[in-house]
Amino acid sequence: MLPHILNELHRRFPGVCFWWGRSTGSWWAMADGRLVEAASPADLDRALRDLAHQTTPRPTAAPRAPDAIRAPVAARPPVRRRRGGWLGRRVRGVHHR
Repeated sequence: MLPHILNELHRRFPGVCFWWGRSTGSWWAMADGRLVEAASPADLDRALRDLAHQTTPRPTAAPRAPDAIRAPVAARPPVRRRRGGWLGRRVRGVHHR
């Protein structure tokens, strides 16, 4: 019965990940980056339909310029870091401020 229910949910909501939580006893879905929980498959179907009606399309990121068009970044010299940091100086008893 479980595979039949999951197949039906996948048919109705393609691209959504579904599962039944053995520990929680709840039905779950990850839809549009949101986690949805319901007590039954029918409740999950209803919740996903409600979610589809209330969500607005997310803005897409602006296209990036190709590497050839971007301005080159100036090379920075490597940073030489002291070993030990703050804790190392405290342990050795040296206090640089």
